[in-house]
Amino acid sequence: MFTGTNNFASYSVLDEDFCEYFGFLEDEVEEILTAADRRDKADVIKEWYDGYVFGRSCVYCPWDVMNYMSALKKRKDAKPKNYWKFTSHNGILLNFVERTDFDVTEKFEILLNGGTVIQSIADELTYDTLHTSEDNLWSVLLMTGYITKAGPDEEGATVSLKIPNREIASIFEDTVAVYFKDTAGTSELRNLINALWESNEAEATRLISDLLWYTISYNDYHEDYYHAFLAGIFVGHGTGL
Repeated sequence: MFTGTNNFASYSVLDEDFCEYFGFLEDEVEEILTAADRRDKADVIKEWYDGYVFGRSCVYCPWDVMNYMSALKKRKDAKPKNYWKFTSHNGILLNFVERTDFDVTEKFEILLNGGTVIQSIADELTYDTLHTSEDNLWSVLLMTGYITKAGPDEEGATVSLKIPNREIASIFEDTVAVYFKDTAGTSELRNLINALWESNEAEATRLISDLLWYTISYNDYHEDYYHAFLAGIFVGHGTGL
């Protein structure tokens, strides 16, 4: 019981040691694109799959990059897609917004609008303490890649956090839609759909305002949020988009 296998060294996203090996560096992605003759996709890949900060290194998610490159090899016009959501359960985000012992409404609004939030982070958590505080939940989101440090110079127990890229932003938006569908009353949604169908703008405006009040982002101005908001209404009630 005193062998080295019982004393592993653990390196998290906050540590500098080996930080450049947790993903693809930008020059490595450029090398991959050059080899595949697809340098025209550099901006798209950066927008969708870059943005993670490990220690002092900025890296791309290698799983996403290679999946998208595989798609491009088969179809030159392949569009980027969310490969992340097929590899894990995203219930932790829903758990976050459903908590009643703390309110993350404003912080989620800031993140969805491309901003940053400042939080205390701990990288040594045990399973039974993951959900005991808001700080611990933010730490879990950071360690699992849903958010990342705002920059490589962020150090210490308190850091600025952001959504890393468009792929993860879409997961946050989907969570908003699920939360909305689960919390909004069925009759209110039916009335809204009827008002939209009948072109009753005044009634639709009133109902949307009321429904937004009960969602996490009623004061959000980001266009993508409203896409998710309406998608949660239509898809959740079998309405074609």
